[in-house]
Amino acid sequence: MKLFGISIGLISFLIALSIGIDMIMGFELKNAIFNAFNPFRVMDTSEFVVFFFFILVFLIQSITTYVLKKKKRNPS
Repeated sequence: MKLFGISIGLISFLIALSIGIDMIMGFELKNAIFNAFNPFRVMDTSEFVVFFFFILVFLIQSITTYVLKKKKRNPS
């Protein structure tokens, strides 16, 4: 679960950094947000499928690791 939290924290920080740099360069907030998420707009359908598959595998692996560790600590 720590890995999941660290990953979410890093992606949040990097998106905020990207938006902040765009705003320093003179873009409005709307354009800065658009630029931060622009790489996802040019993806094909197959690329989206692979991207979400990787996210799904990461989430399932994190959840199963968390559940297994929790069961080992509290045998009932």
